[in-house]
Amino acid sequence: MIKSPAQLEEQRILRSATEMNRNNTSGSPGGSAESFEEEEYERRYDAYRPKFKGIPEGYYPNTWGNIILIWVLIGCLYIFSGGLFALLLYLLFLDTTAVSWIYAGVGGVYVAVIIMLIFVGQTMKNKLEKQAMEEALRKQREQEKDYFSAKQHATAI
Repeated sequence: MIKSPAQLEEQRILRSATEMNRNNTSGSPGGSAESFEEEEYERRYDAYRPKFKGIPEGYYPNTWGNIILIWVLIGCLYIFSGGLFALLLYLLFLDTTAVSWIYAGVGGVYVAVIIMLIFVGQTMKNKLEKQAMEEALRKQREQEKDYFSAKQHATAI
């Protein structure tokens, strides 16, 4: 049976209250379930907390210069591809055999470039994933080390 988050929270509170009753801490000052949770709660594994401070870190909006540059580059791409199409169409009427070889060559180069781009992109993605996993694991180990050292220090006192 799947339980809702509210039911899980209620179960957790009941368990902590039951354990306090077993330890006979319910009558002592600060022995309520609420104070127990406040004392024992510790945020672990760098839980996400929204900060709402405007523009997020690493976000750079496009300026007008960037937008104009993008449109100029798109225009150049369309002029180049349109000119290539017109040239190949003109050659089609002159010599069909040569155009067939040109189309086959362009198609082969296209397939080779796509395969190369997929290979390079996949290797870059795998490298970035590996780095991110190592970084997350390192942070997790540091947090666990800090948590256990703080717990040992609290136990020693």
